[in-house]
Amino acid sequence: MSAHEFTGVSSRPKGGFQFNMQVANGKAINNIKESRVAQDLLFILQQSQKANELMESGSYEISLDKKFVLHIQKLNTGNSTSTENDQEL
Repeated sequence: MSAHEFTGVSSRPKGGFQFNMQVANGKAINNIKESRVAQDLLFILQQSQKANELMESGSYEISLDKKFVLHIQKLNTGNSTSTENDQEL
């Protein structure tokens, strides 16, 4: 959807349409109760066999910015290693 389609469908919510959602195993990890757009997107993703396969295989961060650009990033679920060097005091 483009910006005019969002605003044409409903009035702009208090915080705007942008959201940040983290998903894994077909569910939102973070609280998306304040964003109807995020809730609707999650519902649609749950209807897709491919989206469910992807969400079962890893965690993703999905966000919509102020310019209505959708960003999807796979989150690193492995053990993180520090890149800082230890220094002696």
